[in-house]
Amino acid sequence: MGRQTRYPRVAAAFAAVFAAVGVARTVWPAALPAPGKPPEAKAAEDAAVSALRNVFARPSRELTQKLQLARQLLAEHRYSEAVGLLDSLLETEEDHFLLDSASGAVRGLRAEAQRLLGAMPRQGRELYELRYGARARQMLTQATASGDVQALAEVSRRFFHTQAGYEATLLLGLYYLDHDSPLAAALTLERLSVLPEAAERFEPGLSVVLATCWFRAGAKDKAQKALESAKARHVKAPLRIAGEEMPLEAVFGRLAGTTPWARPALAVGQEWLSARGDPARNAPSSGEGPLLSLAWRVPTAEYPQIEEMIREISRSYRQRDQWAVPALRPLVVGNRVLMRTVRNLLAVDLLTGKRVWEVPTDDPIESLADSAADSPFQPPQVDVRFGLRLRLWGDATFGTLASDGQLVFAVEDLSLDVTPFTARGFPFVQRDPRVESRAFNRLAAFDVQTGKLVWHVGGTPDEWPLPLSGMFFLGPPLPLAGQLYVLAEAKGEIRLLALDARTGALQWSQQLAVVDQERDLPWDPLRRLAGVSPSYADGVLVCPTANHAVVALDLASRCLLWGFAYGEEEQEAGFAAPFQAPRGLLLEVDPAVRWADSSAVLAEGKALITPPDADWLYCLDLLTGKLCWKVPREDNLYLACAVDGKAILVGRRGMRAYYLHATPGAAEAADAPGLAQPAWEAFRPPMPMGCWCVP
Repeated sequence: MGRQTRYPRVAAAFAAVFAAVGVARTVWPAALPAPGKPPEAKAAEDAAVSALRNVFARPSRELTQKLQLARQLLAEHRYSEAVGLLDSLLETEEDHFLLDSASGAVRGLRAEAQRLLGAMPRQGRELYELRYGARARQMLTQATASGDVQALAEVSRRFFHTQAGYEATLLLGLYYLDHDSPLAAALTLERLSVLPEAAERFEPGLSVVLATCWFRAGAKDKAQKALESAKARHVKAPLRIAGEEMPLEAVFGRLAGTTPWARPALAVGQEWLSARGDPARNAPSSGEGPLLSLAWRVPTAEYPQIEEMIREISRSYRQRDQWAVPALRPLVVGNRVLMRTVRNLLAVDLLTGKRVWEVPTDDPIESLADSAADSPFQPPQVDVRFGLRLRLWGDATFGTLASDGQLVFAVEDLSLDVTPFTARGFPFVQRDPRVESRAFNRLAAFDVQTGKLVWHVGGTPDEWPLPLSGMFFLGPPLPLAGQLYVLAEAKGEIRLLALDARTGALQWSQQLAVVDQERDLPWDPLRRLAGVSPSYADGVLVCPTANHAVVALDLASRCLLWGFAYGEEEQEAGFAAPFQAPRGLLLEVDPAVRWADSSAVLAEGKALITPPDADWLYCLDLLTGKLCWKVPREDNLYLACAVDGKAILVGRRGMRAYYLHATPGAAEAADAPGLAQPAWEAFRPPMPMGCWCVP
């Protein structure tokens, strides 16, 4: 297929080549020390910087020395040597966070290398073009000929400050705009607009497209600023839009008469392929209110005594006024409902409820009952009930699934260890290997129609190891454009893995955070149960880690955008098991006293985070990671959605809404984000259109 067929708008508008977004700037969300601040504020900022050091690994000494040497060479005008060192930093397989203790600035290593290349004088940039321009052009030609988006992204990431890199970045911005990602398009094109030597080739069309992107993303002020800048520089430049020639001053009026882009609601009967329905974890749906008549019912347990225990657990939650949301989250793929039960993965016909296929697994409840029968401390029923409570209400890693429409992806070989909850504070109690927690599990892909195993990775690193053996997958993957993005932990590191959805082969990985030795997997059941999974919107991949940190990447360029660290002091819940472990080694695992869902919800340029290891809802800027506001959990259960500029929370007795953006006239501190602004709170919330259906 030719280039004009694949990218008609791109070829017609600019006749260039298409590629990926790079990182224009990386800003840490926490405020950094500034002169004139009170001692209390400075102490808090020092604590934040200390948290960054503890959660995020710093680059190796070799990379740090290369960066320092490149800066020195640039200061000495030795550009030929400097560009070679900077290119070697861009060529690294993984990005790293840089923390400059002297200046307090925090940025990604690749972003800093690109910044230094762009800051060179004309002589340095011409030398860089001479040295790498031909290679970038060759890669770009090959990528456009094959229509390989990932290869084009590599051109922009590696060689942004070449002519081919500028063309690639421009065309990727147009690609994002054509594919209903206006914010990602604006972020991409803005990289060009701030560089006069890059933007001049594409003006005034670049400014008009940039204004269109900002307008469709809801930032009308930025759209007008882009057009005014273009008008000031290109007063008499002709501009043809949709075959009609018009002056620049008329463009904004044309834009103002259109409606900003909004995601359409999912139609009735449309598939539900992942938790919360879409990669942003905020899918709307145009469904109807449920009827009171039961269509069909499939039990989550096969034995009557286990079903009775499940009912008893549910009653106990209600009697204690501790409403907990089940961790089993079904999917709808075609005419199949895919769901977890206590012991298997099950496919059910959507219309009839008939079982189509099932994938049995090792029954942890049976092993737990056998193990508890030998325990001198308590009867078997206690451990079995506790195990059921964790598996069905607390284990989102087990209960959450994902699908790309052809395969369904699930985390398997998950132990159900209750020994740490009852005996961790007592080293003389012998741990039973039949239910003991393991530091590895398995990610498996099954055919949606037949249930047959297609591929699997992970598992034990001992006999006959599979690819990625020894990894513990922290939750289900996010299927996106033929790839899977999944969070995994091994050897004290939390990593983002990109896998081929068809084969499970590893494409690339990126370290996100490091884990304190006292909080590794066997000693931190909460991280094993949280089921964290990435979210994606507007070119940004947001990764909760359940390790006091959230990390965001520019997915096209694979560059770190920002990291947000929150402290243990914000964890309010205590430990409710019969025996208490030493403080700091164990967090609350009871789903009734923590957030029921750890998904990052992305909407309207914001990332809403409900971490399993903190009792706060954090609202962050999607592009910078800056903390906008936060609100305590209190009796809230989960974040339902973000809609019409509001974040909707579901609590035990009602619902609450908070404004995503500051309302007019609201008092705001310039350097210290505060609590959220409530929009409404009611047992029965206002319903201007349709109805709310919530668990």
